[in-house]
Amino acid sequence: MSPLQQYTRRIARRWVLILAVAMIGGVLATMWAHTRDGPTWTATAALTAQSQLHSPDQDAVLALGYVDYFNQPSYQQLLATEVHIPAGVKLSAATAATSPVLYIEASGTDEASVRSAAAVAAETFRNDVRQSLVAENQRVATGLQTQVANSLQQLQQPGVTPGESNVILDQIRSLQGQITVVQADDTNQLKQLQPVPGVASTKSSTTVAAATGLAGGAVLGILIALLFSALDNRLRTPADVRQHLRLDTLANFEANADPVQRTRRVQAMANAMSLFTRSGPTVVAVVAPRGGRTSAAFARELAGIWSTRRAGTLLILANLRSTESVRRYGVRGLVNVLDGETSVVGATVTERRGLRVLPSGDPGGRDPYVVVEPDRLVEVIEEASRSYGLVIIDAPPVDDAAESQVVCAVADHVLVVVESGVTTAKDAVEAVALLNAVNTRVAGVVIDQQAGAAEAQACVDGAADDDSLPTRVLKHVHLRPRRRVAVLRLRRGASAEPTAVDMVKATRPRPAPAGAGAPALHGERASAPGTDKGQPSPFPRPRKGVAGTEHGADVPEQVMDRSWSGR
Repeated sequence: MSPLQQYTRRIARRWVLILAVAMIGGVLATMWAHTRDGPTWTATAALTAQSQLHSPDQDAVLALGYVDYFNQPSYQQLLATEVHIPAGVKLSAATAATSPVLYIEASGTDEASVRSAAAVAAETFRNDVRQSLVAENQRVATGLQTQVANSLQQLQQPGVTPGESNVILDQIRSLQGQITVVQADDTNQLKQLQPVPGVASTKSSTTVAAATGLAGGAVLGILIALLFSALDNRLRTPADVRQHLRLDTLANFEANADPVQRTRRVQAMANAMSLFTRSGPTVVAVVAPRGGRTSAAFARELAGIWSTRRAGTLLILANLRSTESVRRYGVRGLVNVLDGETSVVGATVTERRGLRVLPSGDPGGRDPYVVVEPDRLVEVIEEASRSYGLVIIDAPPVDDAAESQVVCAVADHVLVVVESGVTTAKDAVEAVALLNAVNTRVAGVVIDQQAGAAEAQACVDGAADDDSLPTRVLKHVHLRPRRRVAVLRLRRGASAEPTAVDMVKATRPRPAPAGAGAPALHGERASAPGTDKGQPSPFPRPRKGVAGTEHGADVPEQVMDRSWSGR
């Protein structure tokens, strides 16, 4: 998506704000037009700066200088002091293109006032310019007259020869000629071109004012929308997810989407997950950064769609901080399995269309972080994987529950569900960082609307399986991860490498699901029932060769890790 498309979508999301600001602008402009019931009168008086000694372009430049001088606030104040300008009358000067003609305009609501003001302002300005030029010419003429007087004194001095007398007389005649030229010079003076000002009236159009107000309000609304978009860091689009989280968006469920189409898209995601089950059961954790029902509803929807497959699906409600499961299923559930009071099968509840649910149970006032013990949780997940082809964990919010890291660490893949327009980028970034800290495999992000999955649940029950739908293969696809290694890394820190003991625990064989061959380990070949020759795994992953990892082999004492007090 280009930056222009991103900004366009951000503006379109706030179309209500833009429309409201535009309507306010239109209303204000209409009200302003109605307040000006009478027409506006404009009187114009014309002056010219044309002279016989200058070229037309020089006169045009001189006219521009006069216009700038007239429009100066200081001269406007001086003009108001010299002559009486009625209140409400505005004066201005302008030129006619590049000609030496300039116009003195007066505008107001009274015709007689503007006509009188334009005539008086033009005449006063012309006289001010003339008086200034006459005073300057008089100063020059006075200087020349002083030189003439000095020459006459030299002429009257005794001992002046006839030749010197003739020279002095020539100088006197030249100075007198210059005095005559200066006194008669009218260059740069303004002349009246239109003594009687012309008057014209204009009336404000309500339609034009309303249209102008609407356009101005719309522009202002767009600017406000862009400002709000810059300040808003909530996630809404795949572009937002890519920008802040550097993750792919596996599905983006739009608001008010067709429930049937939504179901088919979730089916497509389930078909993509079926690739995980070719070599054994897969555990997928569905988690949200912060509390909310969107993540839990999507996990149930995903599990409900896959529950009709022969391998079966188990939905584990692992959010022990929520009381909704207790109200719906009772106090028996995952807590009792973790405490060793019952098995996974014994605590499982069967819902419609064959969906098996392991409720959360009631921790009985205990801290959920203490109840979710890593080793015991691994055993519960291993037990669930023996009976079901796909295990979906409804994990507690990562930013709200510390045990969510443990729950997500034992899963093969994690789907992060962000609520469109609600989940902030800060919460999502923090959640992904916490998941990466325990080496979880975040397959991607699902953008969902508020309670969107719950609203589409009715379509799940009546939807038919459709394997022909195109699927989107999730990234980071591997065979069954070594959950025990993940939990051991969780104890030591994300940067710790697995030891030989970790590999022993991780590579212990476990019973295969019913009707399937033994699951292949990472990078090994899986043999089909009744055949001796193995086939390569569809998603091979290289194994690290570690000495002493064969079953029964002795493990050196120095590689044993007893740093975790809970072991």
